[in-house]
Amino acid sequence: MQAVQKLRPDGPEPKPLAVPTREWHPFLILYLAYVSGEPNRDIMSRLYIGEGTFNRTRRHALQGLAKAVQEMDRAMQV
Repeated sequence: MQAVQKLRPDGPEPKPLAVPTREWHPFLILYLAYVSGEPNRDIMSRLYIGEGTFNRTRRHALQGLAKAVQEMDRAMQV
């Protein structure tokens, strides 16, 4: 959860019924899928993106998440 929060953009959270800006997509995809447990099709609908864009964004978000976990692990070993 801490690593997912590191991907959260600065600034106010998007309003529930508003379409979030693209900078929020990686965080929202991971948060909604893995923390909230929402189905992928619901996330795609909320973000108004297609399956290809969803998969690309999720892949990049997971790479960012892996990097955040590595950084957290290194910080704990020091």
